[in-house]
Amino acid sequence: MNKERLLQQLNWPDAFADFTAEPSPTSTPWHFDHNFLETVYRHCPQPQLLVEVGSWMGRSAIEACLFYLSQLGWREFTLICVDTWLGSAEHWLRPQSEAVLQPYQGYPQIYQQFLSQVSLAGVSDYVLPLPQTSANGAHIIAALQLQPDWVYLDASHYTSDVLLDMDLYWPLIAPGGVLFGDDWNWPSVRQAVQEYCEIYALKYTHSFYSWAIFKA
Repeated sequence: MNKERLLQQLNWPDAFADFTAEPSPTSTPWHFDHNFLETVYRHCPQPQLLVEVGSWMGRSAIEACLFYLSQLGWREFTLICVDTWLGSAEHWLRPQSEAVLQPYQGYPQIYQQFLSQVSLAGVSDYVLPLPQTSANGAHIIAALQLQPDWVYLDASHYTSDVLLDMDLYWPLIAPGGVLFGDDWNWPSVRQAVQEYCEIYALKYTHSFYSWAIFKA
């Protein structure tokens, strides 16, 4: 699903139009779980629509796009990135929260960092930011009758929030798609995945950092 055509269909503006990236945007580390995540990407080798819930500064979105472009040679996709770019509870509670959130008059400025990172990585033609909460993003995608090939969850780490995100996004995924996410090493995330799969009789797989549920 070409991003330009999708934007025309939705009548949405392109967030990267006339955007000038900061020359040295802030970058934060992200544990790219190569083997596991590449297995998920290869499970959907020619996706039309991808959704990431919780994008922060764009590292995971960039890696996914670059893998499809460079490793699989696939270009007919759009990655919708759902995030408020306001930070999560742990960001606000850390002693270094001001350095991470970069507030201006008390309001975080992470979105500009995200746009800059994506733009400098050369994947802005494939990324469509949706500045919303996880729940609102799911409601919008559902109302538009969009059906992603995979959804990657990396938003709130609270068990109840992860369960809600799974409950909202799992039904949206196309048959043969994947719901997967980050932070399996967090007990709260692991508990949510295990509880959800037990309730709905689903099977999950995981590595140290990542987890996935494949849809029949």
